Amino acid sequence: MISNISKASASRFKSLSTYTLEKKGATFLGGNMSGIELELRGVDVQLLSQSTPTPSAIAREFEFTQWLSRVTHPCCHISLSLHPDEEDLEDEQWLQLCQEYLETMGFDLDENQYFVAKHTDREHPHVHIVANRVNLVTGMAVSDSFDRFRSQSVLRELERKYALEPTQSSWEVQKKQTSERSFSAVEREQNQAETAALQSKIEGAIAQVFKVSHEYGTVPSLSVFAEQLVDYGVALEVTKHREAGHSITYRHGDAAVPSHKLGQAYQLEGLTKKGISFTPSLDLETIQQIPHKIQQVSQVAEPLLDIWKVMASRRVSEVVGTHYRFQIRATSKRKKAQRYQFVVFPTSSEPGSEPLVVLESSRVKPDPSVVSIPLEHVNLRSNDVSSQSPLIAKAAALKALIAKRKSQEPTHRSPDSRSLQNQL
Repeated sequence: MISNISKASASRFKSLSTYTLEKKGATFLGGNMSGIELELRGVDVQLLSQSTPTPSAIAREFEFTQWLSRVTHPCCHISLSLHPDEEDLEDEQWLQLCQEYLETMGFDLDENQYFVAKHTDREHPHVHIVANRVNLVTGMAVSDSFDRFRSQSVLRELERKYALEPTQSSWEVQKKQTSERSFSAVEREQNQAETAALQSKIEGAIAQVFKVSHEYGTVPSLSVFAEQLVDYGVALEVTKHREAGHSITYRHGDAAVPSHKLGQAYQLEGLTKKGISFTPSLDLETIQQIPHKIQQVSQVAEPLLDIWKVMASRRVSEVVGTHYRFQIRATSKRKKAQRYQFVVFPTSSEPGSEPLVVLESSRVKPDPSVVSIPLEHVNLRSNDVSSQSPLIAKAAALKALIAKRKSQEPTHRSPDSRSLQNQL
């Protein structure tokens, strides 16, 4: 299925009701509104129950609730369309499906006004839902935060439940296929595989953006998206054009891939439609600092990771050397969402002082199962540590020592905390 969601002011209730119910071949499927003209009062009860709701009466019901809330866009219009090859559903099935859709999207079927109508003016079967976002009891509005993104997930679940033909989401349809004429068979397969891998990484970062935004109550932004891409080994570059605004490029390894080669879903406009905001004055500075941050990670973090791994494998939470003190500490009390930091202080530093380096990762646990900590999963928070510092020199020397011992004695265990203390 494909959904199309739009919101408007209360004044749109009348025109939408008219369009939805008076369209040629339209069928009223149900809802929780009476929609009966006042002039019908006093007629036979059985006749009243069989009367077809009228657009003007339904519009009056909608507009009557305007005083409940100051929401500027209470009118919600949703269309749901089946795959063109899919057989039409029975009216009762359509109504049940729409009710499940509304409930999952946050509407209360008893307290939010709505009605459903089916249209037959196109080849593919589709229905229209007109709903009031304002709850009649609480006066609160149904959240429209990331509604288009959430709608795709709801539709996939309904497709599975009702055994419907799966339909690609809007951004999946927008993925641009590489021209078969441009490459030989081998080159084409390789290019498609690389493109699909990059698209997968980008989609993973998009999912993380919304997860992080929901967890911390922040607005998804392009700078947050760029930071999440670093976790997948991808850098984001933003280019400003004199007339065409801004465009983005994804740098993966040695390759720089313009977003238009991946499809509209991965361009700036496509990301904005998904709910990722872009404010140049706020986002550009952060994004421009990310390549420097990646360079710092590669220079500073890599030798320190060996110390982290050795300490974790030996269940050592702190090592105090002659010059530096190293700690592994938890950043959260929740075990299921535990994150850990590797912190480096000068040995002579006072309690409560700022650390030299903080490496943090959500994928590291302080136990012997730690084998490797990929650089793309590490966040370097220090801005004043260079590759020429004594700390890095000592860490690099320790890394070389560990590698030498491993090559000479394959079964040799990692150095213990006392060995680390002597080296550092």
